[in-house]
Amino acid sequence: MLIALSSKAQSSYPSKQIIGKDTVICSNIEQQKQYLNWKINLNECQEISAEKDIKIGLLDSLIKAQSMLITSYVGQSYNYTKLVSKMDDMALVQGKKLDAITDAHTKNLRKQKVKSIAFGTTLGTFTFAFAGLLIYQLIK
Repeated sequence: MLIALSSKAQSSYPSKQIIGKDTVICSNIEQQKQYLNWKINLNECQEISAEKDIKIGLLDSLIKAQSMLITSYVGQSYNYTKLVSKMDDMALVQGKKLDAITDAHTKNLRKQKVKSIAFGTTLGTFTFAFAGLLIYQLIK
């Protein structure tokens, strides 16, 4: 029977033969070599595919980590912006307080200057009058 299958398979390769409930595929040596190369290539492709799946998984986890980092940076940026805004507001208030203090100090200096001039004028007048009276008393 194998001889019959062999002779039948030689006419057209590969050929499928059914013997009872079993299926036999007949092929020549060159086809067997080609099947072996295909199997090796298939195994290499499966290994490469597995490596690529691992790399894709790692890249996905990296993307998730970077997304979390970006979210954190966005939050920090928002908080920084709020902080800068509050500091600007505080600087504005401090500037207004400084202006008010400077104005009050300037007004106080002016009052003191006016008081000093008035006191000096009054003292000078009394001194001049006293000197005039003294001289008048001495001359008399």
